Amino acid sequence: MFNLRYICFLFISILLFSSCEDVIQLDLETTESRIVIEATLNASSQTATVHISKTNNKNQKILKNAYLCRFRVSSRTLATLFHTLTENSTTDRMPSALITGTSSGLGHGLAELLLDAGWDVFGCSRRGCNLPGIRDRTLDLTDYGQLPGALHSLLGDVKNLDLVVLNAGVLGEIRDLNNTSLSDVKKVMEVNLWANKAVMDWLHDWDGKVAQVVMISSGASILGNRGWGGYALSKAALN
Repeated sequence: MFNLRYICFLFISILLFSSCEDVIQLDLETTESRIVIEATLNASSQTATVHISKTNNKNQKILKNAYLCRFRVSSRTLATLFHTLTENSTTDRMPSALITGTSSGLGHGLAELLLDAGWDVFGCSRRGCNLPGIRDRTLDLTDYGQLPGALHSLLGDVKNLDLVVLNAGVLGEIRDLNNTSLSDVKKVMEVNLWANKAVMDWLHDWDGKVAQVVMISSGASILGNRGWGGYALSKAALN
């Protein structure tokens, strides 16, 4: 199975170099397969086109030509990458994933595509998720007293997780940091940083096995766009 940490490297690379026109190529190889990911960056439109080719012994195929927005990465593209880089697993059981923040956006899109691909998907979010087939819990991840019991009820009979995506996050108010109260910054940090630690602590003590953990960062952690102070701080701390 390919290591999903390379996925994070790809997207961090795209955002890190997005101020100039360039091509980033990522070459992933194991004894059985090889994937080449080439990202062509366009500074004027602040976008990146990603071209992915996969070689499995004698068979080569082009997987996807995907269009990515600088700050709004396509959840379908991300889920396709996750599924592609894990499809070499030799296990005969249904692959499983835990995703936080499944009520909307990236988490919802990723859960939907993995469900369509035959994954067993577990989700949790503040507003809940109504996707058919998902095993979901309505949960505020910053309620640290409720968190362990909720995760136990969700994953109590699960022995393995092939993928954990800690996606839940909040943007907070868009305004200059000197005009943002400390309490507002703390609220953003609680969701985007400390809630992830709480989930990781629970997984560390859990009896099951976790193959991969992916945390969702942002180009804001590097670029520090004006008005995104609290969010940028939280993502920089997550990195």
